[in-house]
Amino acid sequence: MFARDFFSTRSLLKMSSTFQTILFGHATGPIENLSGFLSHHRKPEAHTPAAAEFIESIGSEDVSDRAEKMFGEIRRAFRYKRREIEFASEKGSASIRTPDFEVLFTLLQHPESAAAYRLRTEVGEFRKQDLIRRDSFLSIFEPHCDTVSLISSKAVDLEDLIDRIEEVDELVDYLDYDVHCTELTLAFPTLSLTIFSNEMRFRLPADRNLRKLLIETEKAVEQLSKTGLLSG
Repeated sequence: MFARDFFSTRSLLKMSSTFQTILFGHATGPIENLSGFLSHHRKPEAHTPAAAEFIESIGSEDVSDRAEKMFGEIRRAFRYKRREIEFASEKGSASIRTPDFEVLFTLLQHPESAAAYRLRTEVGEFRKQDLIRRDSFLSIFEPHCDTVSLISSKAVDLEDLIDRIEEVDELVDYLDYDVHCTELTLAFPTLSLTIFSNEMRFRLPADRNLRKLLIETEKAVEQLSKTGLLSG
């Protein structure tokens, strides 16, 4: 069962064959802010493959610049040797691979605005459980990551989960979901949890504080595991 896989562990970074932990965040803006946008360029009016390719093309330098800057920050903070850290870049994307984790940058057309971009920074493939607690890690990624994602290879029945939550007085007031039950949200005062069929996303409702987000996420994992709702 999806929920048991997620909530059976007390550590967010205890990797298994059934789920993975990812930290991610997005930077967004109008495409004219990208360095490759020129005066003769026309802003896209719709979401099309050609528009997406255009945005990737004019923003490639921006993605590479951000990734190269972070590469230097990571190398110095963790004192990696040249052979221990790898960098790769292509149109609209870049990646950094270290002995302890991996970073992926992806530039896309914003899904809600045809003339805007969304640059995703994603950190995953963690190989040390205590890594994300380090000040050096938090200082690098706090400006870029505001979401903890737990992804499972198994799916949960969201309609059944909603029905069960609605029977718990302590939770029902925080619950919301879309008309088709494709996702549900538990908007707690200190943490927002969104559950999809095979993913859970944790975010703070107000500030971008990565250390606090990790602490509140672990509290939520522990508390929800005690309810029994997500282990059936």
